[in-house]
Amino acid sequence: MFAAAAVNPAVKHQGLLLGGGLTQLGRQGVGVLAATAFAFTATYAIAWVLRATIGLRVTRDEEAEGLDSSQHAEAAYEFTATSSLGRVS
Repeated sequence: MFAAAAVNPAVKHQGLLLGGGLTQLGRQGVGVLAATAFAFTATYAIAWVLRATIGLRVTRDEEAEGLDSSQHAEAAYEFTATSSLGRVS
């Protein structure tokens, strides 16, 4: 939109707002589409491999129990009489 040869001599096509037409904007649009297609394809491939090997989700029982307990054997928050969580000073 703002590409200007006066600012950057490497610019071969002026930006849309500087009278360069849609050439530069079209090239940038193609670049955005190419990057989007690559990112989608790579993410899909990674997810497919993970699903085929270790799975993408935990079981319903583990999800109901909570991932802190079922996956890490930890409690995120311990609400006890001696904890300071929940007390207002």
